[in-house]
Amino acid sequence: MDLPHEIATVQAELGRVDAKATALLGLAGTAASVAAGTAAFTVTRLPGGALIALWTMAALLVSAVLVLLGAIRPTLPRPGAGHGWVAYAYSTAAELAAISTVQHIQDRRADLVRLSRIARTKYVLLRAAVDLLRTSVAAGVLAVILAVTGKGI
Repeated sequence: MDLPHEIATVQAELGRVDAKATALLGLAGTAASVAAGTAAFTVTRLPGGALIALWTMAALLVSAVLVLLGAIRPTLPRPGAGHGWVAYAYSTAAELAAISTVQHIQDRRADLVRLSRIARTKYVLLRAAVDLLRTSVAAGVLAVILAVTGKGI
């Protein structure tokens, strides 16, 4: 196993998932603003079914934003735990010089496992947020249809 290559691959994956989550967060925030503005402007003129669909859309958007915030939130081990740059931040030059090659390799393997788990968790959260956003779009479309047709529940 080419450990440095594997770690670089996972780090690149973390960068990609963070970029995706950030882009979706911007989209969800914009959609939530539009939904809130629409609801505030037309709350007295919408049929009941459209209001319910609009509030459902808003709730789903807020849920998606919260999930995306969880995806982009940094995952840092507590002081004294972890490896790589996190551990280096709490170490002295003398402590780093005392690390053996064997210990360094073991630490790098632990880094690979930790980073891979973080990447997997972020992708699971990203997938859940996409599902919430898709459902919120469906609720928004339903709200528009109900508002245009004037149908209530």
